[in-house]
Amino acid sequence: LGCESAGACGYRNNFLFAVAATIFFARVCVVLKLEKRYSDWNKASVALTTRACSLNTGWAWAGYCKAAIASAQGFEVFSPILMCVICMLFAWVCISFIHRRFEVERRAWDRHCK
Repeated sequence: LGCESAGACGYRNNFLFAVAATIFFARVCVVLKLEKRYSDWNKASVALTTRACSLNTGWAWAGYCKAAIASAQGFEVFSPILMCVICMLFAWVCISFIHRRFEVERRAWDRHCK
């Protein structure tokens, strides 16, 4: 993306990075969950990797929200607190839709595999 850090990039680049991280880590988690793990060590490894993927995805979206708020504060149309609330609501709605879609697919997969 041509940026030294996430803070140096604009909100558009942070948004693209957050979307790419979400898709990439979702695919990684799907691949990890496909194989049946018998060993407790392997199960723990998959659980830790899944949590790490979700944490990295959350950090990517937090970086986007920070960049979007910083960009929007230049307009001075809304107060900084209102901008934080708007960005939080946007992220919450997007993540809720994605999670809902994930749960629908997971239930279908569980019904198919039983």
